Amino acid sequence: MGKWWSLRLDKNVLGVVDIAIIPDERIIGKIYYLRGKKVMFNKDLAELYDVETKDFSRSVRRNIDRFPDDFMFLLNFAKYS
Repeated sequence: MGKWWSLRLDKNVLGVVDIAIIPDERIIGKIYYLRGKKVMFNKDLAELYDVETKDFSRSVRRNIDRFPDDFMFLLNFAKYS
């Protein structure tokens, strides 16, 4: 299996960018298979980036043109069952 990793760029109080490497285990444990696709829930992505879920979702919606068309979808109860 390939190596999973991610970088998180944060500005510290001085405005300098800090780079945080997120360990493989934290990412792999949050990847689920849904209808043959690898998916991550917004709550898990928000946790990885250390932000509130609502703030993560709001940021994605505000910048949706930066993401592929199939980047995000809503899973409602009818789709879940």
